[in-house]
Amino acid sequence: MPRRLPPPPALFTARRHELARLDAWLATDRTPLVVLTGPGGIGKSALAAQWLDGVRDRFPDAALHTDLGDPASDPVEDFLRASGVPAHRMPDDPVLLYRALVARRRVAVLLDDAKSAEQVRPLLPDAGVAVVTSRSPLGLDGARVVEVPPLGPDSSLELLERLVGSRVVAERPAAEELVRRCGGSPLALGIVGARLAAGSARTLAAELCALRAEGVAVDPTDAGTTEPLFDLVRSGLPARHARALRLCALLPGPSFDAVGAAVATGEPECRVAALLADLTEWNLLTDAPDGRHRYHALVRAQARQVRVAEHEAARRRIAEWYVVLGRSAPAGELRAAARMAIRSGWPDLVWRLGEALAGRCRADARVPVLEAAADAARRADDRAAQARLTVALADARTRSGRFAAAVRAATEAVLLADRAGDTVTVARAMRRVGRIAVAARRASGHPPVG
Repeated sequence: MPRRLPPPPALFTARRHELARLDAWLATDRTPLVVLTGPGGIGKSALAAQWLDGVRDRFPDAALHTDLGDPASDPVEDFLRASGVPAHRMPDDPVLLYRALVARRRVAVLLDDAKSAEQVRPLLPDAGVAVVTSRSPLGLDGARVVEVPPLGPDSSLELLERLVGSRVVAERPAAEELVRRCGGSPLALGIVGARLAAGSARTLAAELCALRAEGVAVDPTDAGTTEPLFDLVRSGLPARHARALRLCALLPGPSFDAVGAAVATGEPECRVAALLADLTEWNLLTDAPDGRHRYHALVRAQARQVRVAEHEAARRRIAEWYVVLGRSAPAGELRAAARMAIRSGWPDLVWRLGEALAGRCRADARVPVLEAAADAARRADDRAAQARLTVALADARTRSGRFAAAVRAATEAVLLADRAGDTVTVARAMRRVGRIAVAARRASGHPPVG
Protein backbone atom coordinates (compact mmCIF):
# COMPACT_ATOMS: atom_id res chain seq x y z
CA MET A 1 0.00 0.00 0.00
CA PRO A 2 1.16 3.58 -0.67
CA ARG A 3 2.71 6.29 1.46
CA ARG A 4 1.09 9.52 0.28
CA LEU A 5 1.18 12.06 3.09
CA PRO A 6 1.97 15.72 2.35
CA PRO A 7 5.56 16.61 3.21
CA PRO A 8 6.17 18.37 6.53
CA PRO A 9 6.44 22.15 6.19
CA ALA A 10 9.97 23.40 5.66
CA LEU A 11 9.56 26.27 8.16
CA PHE A 12 7.44 24.62 10.85
CA THR A 13 7.53 26.76 13.99
CA ALA A 14 6.37 26.32 17.61
CA ARG A 15 3.45 23.96 18.44
CA ARG A 16 5.62 22.14 20.99
CA HIS A 17 2.72 21.77 23.41
CA GLU A 18 0.40 20.33 20.75
CA LEU A 19 3.09 17.93 19.49
CA ALA A 20 3.73 16.71 23.05
CA ARG A 21 0.01 16.01 23.57
CA LEU A 22 -0.15 14.01 20.33
CA ASP A 23 2.93 11.99 21.32
CA ALA A 24 1.42 11.25 24.74
CA TRP A 25 -1.85 10.03 23.22
CA LEU A 26 -0.02 7.79 20.79
CA ALA A 27 1.91 6.24 23.69
CA THR A 28 -1.28 5.32 25.58
CA ASP A 29 -3.86 4.71 22.84
CA ARG A 30 -3.33 1.83 20.39
CA THR A 31 -5.47 3.39 17.63
CA PRO A 32 -5.81 7.10 18.36
CA LEU A 33 -8.29 9.30 16.53
CA VAL A 34 -7.31 12.96 16.69
CA VAL A 35 -9.26 16.01 15.51
CA LEU A 36 -7.24 19.19 15.01
CA THR A 37 -9.70 22.06 14.98
CA GLY A 38 -9.36 25.78 14.38
CA PRO A 39 -10.03 28.49 11.80
CA GLY A 40 -8.68 28.43 8.26
CA GLY A 41 -5.01 29.33 7.86
CA ILE A 42 -4.15 28.58 11.48
CA GLY A 43 -1.80 25.68 10.63
CA LYS A 44 -3.87 22.54 11.31
CA SER A 45 -2.63 20.67 8.24
CA ALA A 46 0.95 21.74 8.86
CA LEU A 47 0.76 20.44 12.43
CA ALA A 48 -0.72 17.15 11.22
CA ALA A 49 1.94 16.68 8.53
CA GLN A 50 4.76 17.55 10.94
CA TRP A 51 3.58 15.11 13.61
CA LEU A 52 2.80 12.25 11.24
CA ASP A 53 6.22 12.61 9.63
CA GLY A 54 7.81 12.31 13.05
CA VAL A 55 5.97 9.06 13.89
CA ARG A 56 6.00 7.53 10.39
CA ASP A 57 8.04 4.51 11.55
CA ARG A 58 5.13 3.52 13.83
CA PHE A 59 2.90 3.02 10.77
CA PRO A 60 4.96 1.18 8.17
CA ASP A 61 2.12 -0.40 6.17
CA ALA A 62 0.57 2.69 4.57
CA ALA A 63 0.08 6.44 4.88
CA LEU A 64 -2.96 7.96 3.19
CA HIS A 65 -4.18 11.50 2.72
CA THR A 66 -7.26 13.12 1.22
CA ASP A 67 -8.88 16.55 1.16
CA LEU A 68 -12.49 16.12 2.26
CA GLY A 69 -13.21 19.80 1.66
CA ASP A 70 -12.76 19.50 -2.10
CA PRO A 71 -16.08 18.70 -3.85
CA ALA A 72 -14.18 16.91 -6.61
CA SER A 73 -12.54 14.57 -4.12
CA ASP A 74 -13.77 10.97 -3.94
CA PRO A 75 -11.69 9.85 -0.95
CA VAL A 76 -12.40 6.12 -1.02
CA GLU A 77 -11.68 5.85 -4.74
CA ASP A 78 -8.61 8.05 -4.29
CA PHE A 79 -7.31 5.65 -1.62
CA LEU A 80 -8.06 2.58 -3.72
CA ARG A 81 -6.42 4.05 -6.83
CA ALA A 82 -3.35 4.94 -4.76
CA SER A 83 -3.33 1.30 -3.56
CA GLY A 84 -3.18 0.03 -7.15
CA VAL A 85 -6.86 -0.69 -7.87
CA PRO A 86 -7.47 0.34 -11.53
CA ALA A 87 -10.45 2.55 -12.35
CA HIS A 88 -12.25 -0.17 -14.32
CA ARG A 89 -12.03 -2.55 -11.33
CA MET A 90 -13.70 -0.26 -8.80
CA PRO A 91 -16.35 -2.30 -6.94
CA ASP A 92 -19.97 -1.30 -6.39
CA ASP A 93 -19.21 -0.73 -2.70
CA PRO A 94 -15.67 0.68 -2.60
CA VAL A 95 -15.84 1.28 1.16
CA LEU A 96 -15.92 -2.49 1.78
CA LEU A 97 -12.78 -3.01 -0.31
CA TYR A 98 -11.04 -0.09 1.38
CA ARG A 99 -11.82 -1.44 4.84
CA ALA A 100 -10.61 -4.90 3.80
CA LEU A 101 -7.32 -3.43 2.56
CA VAL A 102 -6.61 -1.47 5.76
CA ALA A 103 -7.89 -4.14 8.18
CA ARG A 104 -5.26 -5.06 10.75
CA ARG A 105 -2.64 -2.95 8.98
CA ARG A 106 -0.63 -0.28 10.78
CA VAL A 107 -1.67 2.73 8.75
CA ALA A 108 -1.73 6.50 9.17
CA VAL A 109 -4.66 8.37 7.62
CA LEU A 110 -4.81 12.16 7.32
CA LEU A 111 -8.26 13.54 6.52
CA ASP A 112 -8.06 17.25 5.77
CA ASP A 113 -10.82 19.87 6.00
CA ALA A 114 -13.64 17.58 7.14
CA LYS A 115 -17.08 19.17 7.28
CA SER A 116 -18.98 16.40 9.12
CA ALA A 117 -18.49 13.24 11.13
CA GLU A 118 -20.34 11.31 8.39
CA GLN A 119 -17.50 12.07 5.95
CA VAL A 120 -14.93 10.72 8.37
CA ARG A 121 -16.38 7.54 9.87
CA PRO A 122 -16.10 5.23 6.80
CA LEU A 123 -12.42 6.15 6.39
CA LEU A 124 -11.19 5.39 9.91
CA PRO A 125 -8.70 2.49 10.08
CA ASP A 126 -9.12 -0.39 12.50
CA ALA A 127 -5.43 -0.33 13.43
CA GLY A 128 -3.22 2.73 13.22
CA VAL A 129 -3.89 6.42 13.58
CA ALA A 130 -6.33 8.85 12.01
CA VAL A 131 -5.76 12.61 12.12
CA VAL A 132 -8.65 14.83 11.04
CA THR A 133 -8.44 18.58 10.44
CA SER A 134 -11.64 20.58 10.62
CA ARG A 135 -12.96 24.01 11.50
CA SER A 136 -15.32 22.35 14.01
CA PRO A 137 -14.77 19.58 16.61
CA LEU A 138 -17.12 17.22 14.65
CA GLY A 139 -18.28 15.20 17.68
CA LEU A 140 -16.67 11.89 16.71
CA ASP A 141 -16.95 9.20 19.38
CA GLY A 142 -13.63 8.57 21.11
CA ALA A 143 -11.81 11.40 19.36
CA ARG A 144 -9.12 13.45 21.07
CA VAL A 145 -9.67 17.09 20.14
CA VAL A 146 -6.87 19.66 19.88
CA GLU A 147 -7.82 23.29 19.39
CA VAL A 148 -4.99 24.80 17.35
CA PRO A 149 -4.50 28.41 18.51
CA PRO A 150 -2.96 31.34 16.64
CA LEU A 151 0.80 31.66 16.96
CA GLY A 152 1.87 33.87 19.84
CA PRO A 153 3.96 37.02 19.28
CA ASP A 154 7.30 35.30 19.92
CA SER A 155 6.50 32.34 17.65
CA SER A 156 5.22 34.71 14.97
CA LEU A 157 8.48 36.67 15.09
CA GLU A 158 10.46 33.42 14.97
CA LEU A 159 8.60 32.36 11.82
CA LEU A 160 9.07 35.77 10.20
CA GLU A 161 12.80 35.70 11.05
CA ARG A 162 13.16 32.27 9.45
CA LEU A 163 11.57 33.71 6.31
CA VAL A 164 13.42 37.02 6.02
CA GLY A 165 16.49 36.68 8.24
CA SER A 166 18.22 39.41 10.19
CA ARG A 167 15.92 42.16 8.96
CA VAL A 168 13.60 41.23 11.84
CA VAL A 169 16.31 42.16 14.35
CA ALA A 170 17.30 45.30 12.43
CA GLU A 171 13.67 46.54 12.21
CA ARG A 172 12.20 45.13 15.39
CA PRO A 173 9.33 47.65 15.86
CA ALA A 174 8.15 47.20 12.27
CA ALA A 175 8.45 43.41 12.62
CA GLU A 176 6.33 43.44 15.77
CA GLU A 177 3.56 45.41 14.10
CA LEU A 178 3.73 43.17 11.00
CA VAL A 179 3.11 40.06 13.08
CA ARG A 180 0.29 41.80 14.99
CA ARG A 181 -1.39 42.63 11.67
CA CYS A 182 -1.06 38.95 10.63
CA GLY A 183 -3.00 37.92 13.76
CA GLY A 184 -0.91 34.83 14.51
CA SER A 185 -2.00 33.23 11.23
CA PRO A 186 0.85 31.12 9.78
CA LEU A 187 -0.73 31.47 6.33
CA ALA A 188 -0.73 35.27 6.50
CA LEU A 189 2.78 35.36 7.97
CA GLY A 190 4.03 33.01 5.27
CA ILE A 191 2.59 35.19 2.51
CA VAL A 192 3.97 38.44 3.98
CA GLY A 193 7.33 36.80 4.66
CA ALA A 194 7.53 35.45 1.12
CA ARG A 195 6.80 38.94 -0.27
CA LEU A 196 9.70 40.30 1.77
CA ALA A 197 12.02 37.42 0.87
CA ALA A 198 11.29 37.90 -2.85
CA GLY A 199 12.38 41.54 -2.62
CA SER A 200 15.57 41.43 -0.59
CA ALA A 201 15.93 45.22 -0.81
CA ARG A 202 12.40 45.81 0.52
CA THR A 203 12.34 46.96 4.11
CA LEU A 204 9.90 45.72 6.72
CA ALA A 205 8.82 49.34 7.19
CA ALA A 206 7.85 49.56 3.49
CA GLU A 207 5.86 46.33 3.77
CA LEU A 208 4.17 47.63 6.89
CA CYS A 209 3.17 50.82 5.04
CA ALA A 210 1.62 48.68 2.29
CA LEU A 211 -0.35 46.64 4.84
CA ARG A 212 -1.57 49.79 6.57
CA ALA A 213 -2.62 51.36 3.24
CA GLU A 214 -4.71 48.27 2.39
CA GLY A 215 -6.14 48.05 5.90
CA VAL A 216 -4.68 44.58 6.49
CA ALA A 217 -5.46 43.34 10.01
CA VAL A 218 -5.99 39.60 9.95
CA ASP A 219 -8.27 37.97 12.51
CA PRO A 220 -7.95 34.17 12.03
CA THR A 221 -11.52 33.66 13.25
CA ASP A 222 -12.90 35.92 10.50
CA ALA A 223 -12.03 34.74 6.98
CA GLY A 224 -13.18 38.06 5.54
CA THR A 225 -10.24 39.84 7.17
CA THR A 226 -7.82 38.02 4.86
CA GLU A 227 -9.31 39.64 1.74
CA PRO A 228 -7.26 42.90 1.95
CA LEU A 229 -4.08 40.82 2.25
CA PHE A 230 -4.94 38.75 -0.83
CA ASP A 231 -5.84 41.92 -2.73
CA LEU A 232 -2.42 43.32 -1.86
CA VAL A 233 -0.68 40.10 -2.92
CA ARG A 234 -2.50 39.91 -6.24
CA SER A 235 -1.73 43.53 -7.07
CA GLY A 236 1.98 42.88 -6.52
CA LEU A 237 2.23 39.69 -8.61
CA PRO A 238 3.65 39.74 -12.14
CA ALA A 239 0.77 39.49 -14.62
CA ARG A 240 1.50 35.94 -15.77
CA HIS A 241 1.79 34.67 -12.19
CA ALA A 242 -1.48 36.36 -11.21
CA ARG A 243 -3.18 34.82 -14.25
CA ALA A 244 -1.88 31.33 -13.41
CA LEU A 245 -3.02 31.69 -9.79
CA ARG A 246 -6.54 32.62 -10.97
CA LEU A 247 -6.96 30.03 -13.70
CA CYS A 248 -5.41 27.01 -11.98
CA ALA A 249 -7.94 27.53 -9.17
CA LEU A 250 -10.61 26.40 -11.67
CA LEU A 251 -9.10 22.91 -11.94
CA PRO A 252 -11.14 20.24 -10.14
CA GLY A 253 -9.47 18.04 -7.57
CA PRO A 254 -7.40 18.66 -4.46
CA SER A 255 -4.08 18.97 -6.33
CA PHE A 256 -2.79 19.47 -9.86
CA ASP A 257 0.40 19.16 -11.88
CA ALA A 258 2.08 21.23 -14.57
CA VAL A 259 0.11 19.44 -17.31
CA GLY A 260 -3.21 20.48 -15.76
CA ALA A 261 -1.89 24.01 -15.22
CA ALA A 262 -0.86 24.17 -18.88
CA VAL A 263 -4.41 23.22 -19.88
CA ALA A 264 -5.97 25.81 -17.57
CA THR A 265 -3.69 28.63 -18.71
CA GLY A 266 -3.16 27.65 -22.33
CA GLU A 267 0.60 28.10 -21.81
CA PRO A 268 3.39 25.59 -22.61
CA GLU A 269 4.01 23.12 -19.81
CA CYS A 270 7.67 24.10 -19.32
CA ARG A 271 6.73 27.77 -18.96
CA VAL A 272 3.85 27.20 -16.56
CA ALA A 273 6.00 24.87 -14.42
CA ALA A 274 8.28 27.85 -13.70
CA LEU A 275 5.27 29.95 -12.69
CA LEU A 276 4.10 27.23 -10.31
CA ALA A 277 7.56 27.02 -8.76
CA ASP A 278 7.51 30.76 -8.08
CA LEU A 279 3.98 30.68 -6.62
CA THR A 280 5.04 27.83 -4.34
CA GLU A 281 8.12 29.74 -3.22
CA TRP A 282 5.87 32.71 -2.43
CA ASN A 283 3.62 30.49 -0.24
CA LEU A 284 0.59 30.90 -2.52
CA LEU A 285 0.76 27.19 -3.41
CA THR A 286 2.13 24.25 -1.45
CA ASP A 287 3.89 21.09 -2.56
CA ALA A 288 1.90 17.86 -2.85
CA PRO A 289 3.17 14.31 -3.52
CA ASP A 290 4.37 13.28 -6.99
CA GLY A 291 5.49 16.77 -7.98
CA ARG A 292 1.99 18.19 -7.75
CA HIS A 293 0.76 21.45 -6.22
CA ARG A 294 -2.19 22.38 -4.06
CA TYR A 295 -3.93 25.53 -2.87
CA HIS A 296 -4.68 26.36 0.69
CA ALA A 297 -8.48 26.49 0.87
CA LEU A 298 -8.50 30.22 1.67
CA VAL A 299 -6.12 31.06 -1.20
CA ARG A 300 -8.18 29.02 -3.65
CA ALA A 301 -11.43 30.63 -2.56
CA GLN A 302 -9.93 34.09 -2.97
CA ALA A 303 -8.47 33.23 -6.39
CA ARG A 304 -11.85 31.97 -7.61
CA GLN A 305 -13.57 35.18 -6.53
CA VAL A 306 -11.76 37.17 -9.22
CA ARG A 307 -13.99 36.75 -12.27
CA VAL A 308 -12.42 37.57 -15.60
CA ALA A 309 -13.55 37.08 -19.19
CA GLU A 310 -10.98 34.37 -19.86
CA HIS A 311 -12.47 32.08 -17.19
CA GLU A 312 -14.98 30.60 -19.65
CA ALA A 313 -12.25 29.71 -22.15
CA ALA A 314 -10.18 28.16 -19.35
CA ARG A 315 -13.14 26.10 -18.12
CA ARG A 316 -13.77 24.90 -21.68
CA ARG A 317 -10.12 23.78 -22.03
CA ILE A 318 -10.33 21.97 -18.69
CA ALA A 319 -13.56 20.15 -19.60
CA GLU A 320 -12.15 19.15 -22.99
CA TRP A 321 -9.03 17.83 -21.27
CA TYR A 322 -11.14 15.59 -19.03
CA VAL A 323 -12.89 14.24 -22.14
CA VAL A 324 -9.44 13.21 -23.39
CA LEU A 325 -8.45 11.74 -20.01
CA GLY A 326 -11.73 9.82 -19.91
CA ARG A 327 -11.84 6.88 -17.53
CA SER A 328 -8.20 7.33 -16.53
CA ALA A 329 -9.18 10.44 -14.51
CA PRO A 330 -10.34 10.17 -10.89
CA ALA A 331 -14.12 9.79 -10.73
CA GLY A 332 -14.62 12.80 -8.47
CA GLU A 333 -12.75 15.05 -10.89
CA LEU A 334 -14.69 13.65 -13.86
CA ARG A 335 -17.93 14.38 -12.04
CA ALA A 336 -16.77 17.94 -11.30
CA ALA A 337 -15.76 18.46 -14.94
CA ALA A 338 -19.16 17.17 -16.09
CA ARG A 339 -20.94 19.57 -13.72
CA MET A 340 -18.77 22.38 -15.08
CA ALA A 341 -19.86 21.48 -18.63
CA ILE A 342 -23.53 21.25 -17.54
CA ARG A 343 -23.45 24.70 -15.90
CA SER A 344 -21.69 26.20 -18.91
CA GLY A 345 -24.15 24.73 -21.41
CA TRP A 346 -21.76 22.55 -23.43
CA PRO A 347 -23.87 19.50 -24.39
CA ASP A 348 -21.15 18.15 -26.71
CA LEU A 349 -18.88 17.73 -23.69
CA VAL A 350 -21.58 16.77 -21.19
CA TRP A 351 -22.48 13.50 -22.87
CA ARG A 352 -18.86 12.52 -23.49
CA LEU A 353 -17.98 13.14 -19.85
CA GLY A 354 -21.12 11.24 -18.83
CA GLU A 355 -19.94 8.19 -20.79
CA ALA A 356 -16.54 8.35 -19.08
CA LEU A 357 -18.29 8.48 -15.70
CA ALA A 358 -20.57 5.48 -16.37
CA GLY A 359 -20.02 2.82 -13.72
CA ARG A 360 -17.74 5.12 -11.69
CA CYS A 361 -18.22 6.67 -8.21
CA ARG A 362 -21.32 6.22 -6.06
CA ALA A 363 -24.47 5.47 -8.02
CA ASP A 364 -26.51 8.24 -6.38
CA ALA A 365 -23.76 10.76 -7.25
CA ARG A 366 -23.62 9.81 -10.92
CA VAL A 367 -27.41 9.70 -11.55
CA PRO A 368 -27.87 13.48 -12.08
CA VAL A 369 -24.79 13.66 -14.33
CA LEU A 370 -26.00 10.72 -16.45
CA GLU A 371 -29.49 12.24 -16.70
CA ALA A 372 -27.97 15.48 -18.02
CA ALA A 373 -25.62 13.54 -20.32
CA ALA A 374 -28.42 11.47 -21.86
CA ASP A 375 -30.41 14.66 -22.45
CA ALA A 376 -27.35 16.31 -24.04
CA ALA A 377 -26.95 13.36 -26.43
CA ARG A 378 -30.65 13.64 -27.31
CA ARG A 379 -30.27 17.33 -28.12
CA ALA A 380 -27.21 16.50 -30.21
CA ASP A 381 -29.41 13.94 -32.07
CA ASP A 382 -26.93 11.16 -31.32
CA ARG A 383 -29.26 8.23 -30.62
CA ALA A 384 -26.46 5.71 -30.18
CA ALA A 385 -24.80 7.82 -27.47
CA GLN A 386 -28.17 8.50 -25.88
CA ALA A 387 -28.89 4.77 -25.79
CA ARG A 388 -25.53 3.95 -24.16
CA LEU A 389 -25.98 6.68 -21.58
CA THR A 390 -29.53 5.58 -20.82
CA VAL A 391 -28.28 2.04 -20.14
CA ALA A 392 -25.71 3.52 -17.77
CA LEU A 393 -28.46 5.57 -16.15
CA ALA A 394 -30.57 2.44 -15.68
CA ASP A 395 -27.61 0.78 -13.97
CA ALA A 396 -27.05 3.76 -11.64
CA ARG A 397 -30.75 3.95 -10.74
CA THR A 398 -30.78 0.22 -10.01
CA ARG A 399 -27.83 0.53 -7.66
CA SER A 400 -29.57 3.49 -5.99
CA GLY A 401 -32.68 1.36 -5.36
CA ARG A 402 -34.85 3.33 -7.83
CA PHE A 403 -36.11 0.24 -9.62
CA ALA A 404 -39.18 1.67 -11.39
CA ALA A 405 -37.13 4.54 -12.84
CA ALA A 406 -34.43 2.04 -13.81
CA VAL A 407 -36.92 -0.11 -15.75
CA ARG A 408 -38.16 2.96 -17.63
CA ALA A 409 -34.59 3.91 -18.56
CA ALA A 410 -33.65 0.39 -19.69
CA THR A 411 -36.83 0.08 -21.78
CA GLU A 412 -36.15 3.45 -23.40
CA ALA A 413 -32.57 2.37 -24.10
CA VAL A 414 -33.79 -0.72 -25.99
CA LEU A 415 -35.91 1.46 -28.29
CA LEU A 416 -33.18 4.06 -28.81
CA ALA A 417 -30.50 1.48 -29.59
CA ASP A 418 -32.81 -0.35 -31.97
CA ARG A 419 -33.52 2.88 -33.90
CA ALA A 420 -29.78 3.59 -34.04
CA GLY A 421 -29.05 0.08 -35.33
CA ASP A 422 -26.81 -0.60 -32.32
CA THR A 423 -27.40 -4.30 -31.67
CA VAL A 424 -24.77 -4.50 -28.93
CA THR A 425 -26.50 -1.81 -26.84
CA VAL A 426 -29.91 -3.42 -27.54
CA ALA A 427 -28.59 -6.62 -25.96
CA ARG A 428 -27.06 -4.74 -23.01
CA ALA A 429 -30.30 -2.88 -22.35
CA MET A 430 -32.37 -6.08 -22.47
CA ARG A 431 -30.01 -7.79 -20.04
CA ARG A 432 -30.31 -4.74 -17.81
CA VAL A 433 -34.11 -5.17 -17.65
CA GLY A 434 -33.60 -8.69 -16.29
CA ARG A 435 -30.99 -7.58 -13.80
CA ILE A 436 -33.27 -4.86 -12.48
CA ALA A 437 -35.96 -7.44 -11.81
CA VAL A 438 -33.47 -9.63 -9.91
CA ALA A 439 -32.18 -6.66 -7.88
CA ALA A 440 -35.72 -5.53 -7.04
CA ARG A 441 -36.70 -8.99 -5.76
CA ARG A 442 -33.56 -9.19 -3.62
CA ALA A 443 -34.23 -5.75 -2.19
CA SER A 444 -37.78 -6.78 -1.27
CA GLY A 445 -36.52 -9.87 0.55
CA HIS A 446 -37.62 -12.37 -2.11
CA PRO A 447 -35.13 -14.75 -3.74
CA PRO A 448 -34.59 -14.37 -7.51
CA VAL A 449 -36.77 -16.57 -9.69
CA GLY A 450 -35.08 -19.37 -11.66
